[in-house]
Amino acid sequence: MGSDDPFPCRGRASSTIPNPRPARWIGCWHEAGRTTLLAIVDAGPLLAAANSADPDHSPCVDTLTRGEFDLLIPTLCVAEVSYFLGHRHGAAVEASFVEGLAAFHVVAPEPEDWVRIGELVRKYDNLPLDTVDASVVVLAERM
Repeated sequence: MGSDDPFPCRGRASSTIPNPRPARWIGCWHEAGRTTLLAIVDAGPLLAAANSADPDHSPCVDTLTRGEFDLLIPTLCVAEVSYFLGHRHGAAVEASFVEGLAAFHVVAPEPEDWVRIGELVRKYDNLPLDTVDASVVVLAERM
């Protein structure tokens, strides 16, 4: 990475740390003074991008690939999408999806996030907010 790199820690975090921790990556994003938007990608756009028959396929692929946003994909969303793709379209489609994630920052909940995820699921038990949705909220709270 050269000194003119607008995000000097991106390569370091993704190439030298086998599984970059989200808090470290987010802190690096702030330290680098990024002016691009940071976006957390939920399962819906990932499913639409993987399914060419989805009416939102093209806009989702465009958004995910044009580089306008620094994207974070929660690990639990990956699990949810992988499950649906595998069951609906087979192992080859699921495998292609997972292999394509190498180009993105996939982040897992931190150990302390699990308590907050549980709190949200319990608090909003009257809504369709499950563990995956709560993990997206908790990641956003860390921004």
